[in-house]
Amino acid sequence: MTSTTTKSKSSSSTYTPPKYSLTISYRRSTNANKSLLRLSSESSVLDVGQVVDEAGGVEDERIKDWIAGVLGKVIGTPGEEDDAKRR
Repeated sequence: MTSTTTKSKSSSSTYTPPKYSLTISYRRSTNANKSLLRLSSESSVLDVGQVVDEAGGVEDERIKDWIAGVLGKVIGTPGEEDDAKRR
């Protein structure tokens, strides 16, 4: 995960809050990499303000839910490859 802050170069003072950025790449294969079952990548950005409470503490459950959501998109649901082959 990376955190980024952007500053405006113009004379007006616009504030862009820091963000967390997450990119996950996933590759699943069988038979000594001879058969590729799934290849995917997913990126997501989250404002730090969405996971920090009023006291300035990080809300771990929100971070875990965000990561689990991105991971779920990358890996897919169990049996998804089998369903795609049947269509």
